[in-house]
Amino acid sequence: MTKASADLILDRHRLDRALSASGLGEYEWDMVKQVFRISAGTAAMTGWSPKVRSMADSSLIFDLIHPEDRELNRSAVTESIAETGAFEAEFRLLRPSAEDVVWVRATGVLIRDDTGHPIAVCGLVRDMTHERTAEDQRRTLMAELDHRVKNVLATVQALAQQTAKRTRSLEGFLSAFAGRLKSMAAANELLTAARWRGAAISHLAAAELGVLRRARPARTVLSCS
Repeated sequence: MTKASADLILDRHRLDRALSASGLGEYEWDMVKQVFRISAGTAAMTGWSPKVRSMADSSLIFDLIHPEDRELNRSAVTESIAETGAFEAEFRLLRPSAEDVVWVRATGVLIRDDTGHPIAVCGLVRDMTHERTAEDQRRTLMAELDHRVKNVLATVQALAQQTAKRTRSLEGFLSAFAGRLKSMAAANELLTAARWRGAAISHLAAAELGVLRRARPARTVLSCS
């Protein structure tokens, strides 16, 4: 082995380690030999075989993308390469099991020969599954929070309307309304303490009627059997 060959192998080894440490993988579509190559990092990320596969045209490459992301990214990637000679996109790739997917961010550059004829597309992929999962969870939590806030506001509005119907003065309204809000807050604390798995009806009733019992002890009786 010549020194030049040894240096190339060492450089390749260093590059592989750097890409692995960065969570990146490589790929190359050789248009001349009509083959598609991926690095060990890409193989580990996607579950694909690291063996070189035949790839006569770009349509076969896009077949690796999840059907729901395929056409949109086909158009965007093709247009970007035609205009700038490069692309960057996020999409889901199909794993061999066809039951699991991996979110990736892919970048690529079109390589041309001296005559300007395209000969290859080379690029990098990064696993974005964790980030995408976290984003989906955040959106779910925000939707749940929005739903609960709307429910709380609707409940408060109903309490205000019911209290207003039964009081004849501002002071009476404020006193009764504050009491009802405290009862609702006490019931919410019980559910929160139970992690919203439920609470004993007697405890909920006691929390709801607690203010009323303190205000009118002679007229309030709580019995749970």
